[in-house]
Amino acid sequence: MGSAPNGLEIRGVEAAANYYFNKFSSQRDAQLEYISNIIIFQIILGILAFIILFWGHRLLSNLMDNNELSGVIKWIAFTPLLSNIIAIQQILFISIGKSRIIAVRNVLISLLKLLAVLISVYLTNSIVTI
Repeated sequence: MGSAPNGLEIRGVEAAANYYFNKFSSQRDAQLEYISNIIIFQIILGILAFIILFWGHRLLSNLMDNNELSGVIKWIAFTPLLSNIIAIQQILFISIGKSRIIAVRNVLISLLKLLAVLISVYLTNSIVTI
């Protein structure tokens, strides 16, 4: 749900961030201006997606005929903003040759996600929890 708005526009914005970052590598001011505008654009889109999902949480939970989803949808509302900013930062880290940082960060996040799944399955004694 939170990933749908994210997937619609982030791919082109990632490419734009990479293009402008590398195109203006010799012009630091222009480079910072383009990247700042792209990040601000992503923040605005993330906030709009958050507002739409947060205000529409009851409608969505009624649509899915599950009132317990209302609280979960509020948390999901944060994901477009975070996902977009992380995706752009990954592209910029790779552009400056710091891909090892991204690889280590992604491994740590994956391990934390796995740990969260294992803990939730252990506490509830059900794989359906996921």
